[in-house]
Amino acid sequence: MIDIDLRSHLLSKSALTASLGDRVYPIRLPQATTETALTYQISGVPEVQVGSVHSVTRHELTLNLYSPSYAALRNVSKLLTTELNGYAGPMGNSTITGCYTTSTFNTFEEEPLLYREVLTFNIHTN
Repeated sequence: MIDIDLRSHLLSKSALTASLGDRVYPIRLPQATTETALTYQISGVPEVQVGSVHSVTRHELTLNLYSPSYAALRNVSKLLTTELNGYAGPMGNSTITGCYTTSTFNTFEEEPLLYREVLTFNIHTN
């Protein structure tokens, strides 16, 4: 499953784990989080390939990066974008044929008092 493969892939990158540790969570941030952390959400849409025997799926990936420091937020965002944008190859049991950034934006969350960056990607698998 692409979501499990993505999490494992990100946690295998020492530059990311130096900043995130193992704080990579599906869908929602645990309560009382005060350190830099990442949540992910993935949806998939099958695509029809005329004349092809391969099934292709386009996944929409949304990453929410949180940090008490804006500088740390931007640093980890750069690491994530460098790792994922343009990636093609194996990711666990999934084969990524292309991964591309579609948008990013920054905000601040008043309740946990954390900066947040939302990064979205299109990931194609077969």
